[in-house]
Amino acid sequence: MNGNWLEPKIDVRIAFEPNGRLGEDYNRIMEESSQEWVLFLDHDVLIIHPCWYSVCQHAIKQQPEAGIFTIWSNNIGNKRQKYPGAPNSRHPIHAHKNLARRIWMKYQYNLSVIDPHLIGGFFLLTSKTAWNKAGKFRGTGLLGEDNEYHRRMMACKLKAYRIDGLYALHLRERHEGTWIKGVKTTVEYFMEYKMRHA
Repeated sequence: MNGNWLEPKIDVRIAFEPNGRLGEDYNRIMEESSQEWVLFLDHDVLIIHPCWYSVCQHAIKQQPEAGIFTIWSNNIGNKRQKYPGAPNSRHPIHAHKNLARRIWMKYQYNLSVIDPHLIGGFFLLTSKTAWNKAGKFRGTGLLGEDNEYHRRMMACKLKAYRIDGLYALHLRERHEGTWIKGVKTTVEYFMEYKMRHA
């Protein structure tokens, strides 16, 4: 086995807590994980690079003091994470695979600082050291947890990096709902969030 796969180990998680309490689950996972580094993924994300884990390890080795690592996507509001001209989520998968390969060939292991533009949390790789230093996730809901966490990182002088060679297809099909009657959709949580912060 290639030695690059051995260290640092990354605990890969899809966080979830009922009733939109995502931040609580982020903190629970960070507390329970036996690893220093934890990667939080949204449930609707496909990382296309076949060796993405090894690329993430390489990024950690380059910048072990980083607060956050993230990557490119086709569908995210943050202009530092949305790859210019990326196909939308309804394009066939081969279009995304072709783009992912081109991105890798262009950037490879390059890292870019993306502060002060707040990250979207579809792909959020962070460490226990940074999490403790920043005061953990806010733990109050589904939305804004990623932005608030990034703000705390910047306040602690910890940088957020984009792993430039990695790209993920992010479906982000909020309008389709949850498929289960009586369960709130992310759209409904978003509207509640906007009302609270109006």
